[in-house]
Order: sequence, then structure tokens, then C-alpha cells
Amino acid sequence: VSRLRAGDDVALVSDAGTPLVSDPGFELVRACWDAGLDVRPVPGASAVAAVLSVCPLPAERYLFEGFLPARAGQRRERLRELVALDAAVVFFEAPHRIADTLDDLAAVAPGRRVMVGREMTKVHEQYLCGPPAGVRSTLEEGGRFRGEFVCVLERGQEARAPAEVRRTMEIL
Repeated sequence: VSRLRAGDDVALVSDAGTPLVSDPGFELVRACWDAGLDVRPVPGASAVAAVLSVCPLPAERYLFEGFLPARAGQRRERLRELVALDAAVVFFEAPHRIADTLDDLAAVAPGRRVMVGREMTKVHEQYLCGPPAGVRSTLEEGGRFRGEFVCVLERGQEARAPAEVRRTMEIL
């Protein structure tokens, strides 16, 4: 963290592989987020691995959900099932549904944080982490409901709601 603050470029390479879910590298990723430093993934074969490699939320156990149901009632019901798990949940969301999904998360799991990766490894790459309502508000402020979204819902045991949304790597 001190080297990054000094202006050095740093790459984290792990012999345990990517993502850093069962690797001490997670502590460095979280420390960088806590320090307000940009954390970017190296593009790879999977958006799931990329988002988990830069996620400040513990994800040593995670479930990949794919896309949530498109219909609001079915989506909320599925979210109720997912928040009961003691695992982080990774899912994709379409740009025309991301606002509704974040609203549903705020209603179903108001104390949980969510990390959203938007347009990962592309020119308009953006990462946000915080309470669902705050992440939605930040996306709305920037008019950023476009692109591809990968979300990580915090697991139950780690639930806590910070007062602000953390953001990193916002290129305009």
C-alpha cells in the first residue's frame, strides 16, 4: 500500500491462482480498497474470476448464480433464498435491470454490501462497493446504467453496512 501511495505500479501475482479467494492476497486487495487505491483485474477467461480477484468482500466461499430471474417477483424470491446462504453470491445483471435488482437487494438484504463491476477490463471500467441503495444512487448520478454488470453479494456472516459507497477505477 505504501508503494502504491508513492506512485509505484504494483502487480499481485499469486501461486495459489486467481481469484484470491483462499489466498492471503485477499488481505492486500482489501487493504488497497480501504486505502482508496485502485484495484484492477488482469483480463482473463472469466468475469467471475476477474471480479473476485479485486473484490474487497470475503469470498472464500461463493456461489455463481448466473443471471437472476427477469421478473421482479421471481427475482426477489430468489434473492431471499440467496441471502440465507453463508456464501458470497456472484451474478450477472443486464443494464436494463441493474437498477431494479439493486432496489430488490436493498429491500431484501438492506444490511448487506454489494460490489458491482461495470464494463470490467474495458475503457469505462468501474467498481463500486457498498450498500445496494448507495451503489444504485452512485450509478444513477453518473448515468452509468449501461454496459455489462457483474455483482458480488456479501455473505451473511460478514454483513455490515458502511455509510458510504466506495468506488475505484472510474475512467470517464
